[in-house]
Amino acid sequence: PRFETYVDGYRDLDVGNVTGRVVTQLKQGTTYYYRVRAYNASASGSSGDVASATTTASSGLIINATFDGSIMSNPSAAAIEAAINRAIAIFESLFSDRLTIPILFRYSTKGADGSPLGGVSQSEFAVISFTWSEYTNALAADS
Repeated sequence: PRFETYVDGYRDLDVGNVTGRVVTQLKQGTTYYYRVRAYNASASGSSGDVASATTTASSGLIINATFDGSIMSNPSAAAIEAAINRAIAIFESLFSDRLTIPILFRYSTKGADGSPLGGVSQSEFAVISFTWSEYTNALAADS
């Protein structure tokens, strides 16, 4: 088959010396097609056979994970992303309310305000205030 559309950020993506790759921000219940190509210092190989995978539909919590360059450029990116995605799957399985949230994951030794982080891992978040009517209007607009 010909590839006429691509998932943003994944066309001709060099993932380095890995045997797996987590792909995020895919649509639920959609079949995706992919192929890989090996290379070394001398040349690129030919593309492998086309394979496919279908995402499953969720009826509850959906976390759309995005990994920034601090993770994607890490030599252990595949393992880091896989660990985060396993944790996400656990949280998604615990909630039945239909809710989709985006989360940006990054690796840093400093918090968003520049202060040093004091532990192995830490979450940063922002609280956004809005009125009840703004909230209900947004819900109605999304339904």
